Amino acid sequence: MVRLSLGHADRVTAGSTLLHDLAAPRVAPDRLVVTPLGVDTALFSPSASGALPGDRFNLLHVASLVPVKNQPMLLRAMSEVVQRAPGTELHIVGDGPLRPDLERQARTLALADHVTFHGSVAHERLPDYYRAADLCVMTSRHEASGMVPLEAAACGRATVGARVGILADLTPEDYLVPVDDDRALAALLTRLVRDRALCRALGQQARAQVEARYTLAHTVRAWLDLYAQLARR
Repeated sequence: MVRLSLGHADRVTAGSTLLHDLAAPRVAPDRLVVTPLGVDTALFSPSASGALPGDRFNLLHVASLVPVKNQPMLLRAMSEVVQRAPGTELHIVGDGPLRPDLERQARTLALADHVTFHGSVAHERLPDYYRAADLCVMTSRHEASGMVPLEAAACGRATVGARVGILADLTPEDYLVPVDDDRALAALLTRLVRDRALCRALGQQARAQVEARYTLAHTVRAWLDLYAQLARR
């Protein structure tokens, strides 16, 4: 069904450059276009407020607790990070079938004092978590696009991690790691948790990218232009 859809569609849209590259072998260049989804910058915006307690360096991970999001990689990396930077705390927002296993893994890795599972959080409350974080991290094995890095960026917070989805378009290559490489992630996070000024600068750069390319207004304009092109045919 996917092959038929790709073969007969007048246009095929991809939410990120990486997804575009996956589709390119099967879709002619004139029919394939990158059309990332935008973020609501009225809801997700920078602010001094936040929802995370304490004066530690707060890492934030927002995702469903399912295999494709690969939280075990994140916990393995975190076990190395806290040995070098013990003032680091990981906040995991989201729920799913893997939560009991992940909580067990955190205890096994002696991370009980460094990892907090917040469970499901209403969408309208997410900005407070992004704003309170020093840095966000994504560890997915695959993302077609991924709204979390855009929401974080709109709040002035950078996201680092696996080279997947929109994160590869939004984040400089120096702050991306191969999928499932927990050692590379641990090294990257250790470097960043020791440099809050750099994290703030990356957050400001991410916010500027959202304003330039990834607002809802950009999305609406791109889709209306696409529909107009097709309608003229």
